[in-house]
Amino acid sequence: MGKVEYDIDRILRRTQQFTRAELNYLFDTKLITPATYHSRAYDRSRRLPYLLETFTRYSSVTEVDPITYTRVVITISTDPEVPIEAHEIGCAAEIVKHIGGQSPAAEVLWAFGTEEGLGDEAELLVEWSY
Repeated sequence: MGKVEYDIDRILRRTQQFTRAELNYLFDTKLITPATYHSRAYDRSRRLPYLLETFTRYSSVTEVDPITYTRVVITISTDPEVPIEAHEIGCAAEIVKHIGGQSPAAEVLWAFGTEEGLGDEAELLVEWSY
């Protein structure tokens, strides 16, 4: 499996909100920069705020100026047994807003997803591309 195929598969395993057709553009990109962040809050009520804090403090997109990216795919995943709760939706929107703000001209696709084994934690998967 090639890198692009792996990236697409990784996204589609987590969410059914995207179709393969929506992600096939990745085969025609010059650069794909994936990043994965995990909450380590050890408290279900803090998992998305922790992801937002981690991303805003410690992320540097890549060696490429973030303004260069034309598309960003964001998936915020939780364990299927511990789904996103209503009070977390606002924080999820802040995460998407912050990521999108780094590449203001980029088309941003985002979705909630699931990943077994996360327990009370959450995962943020971001794929920047141009």
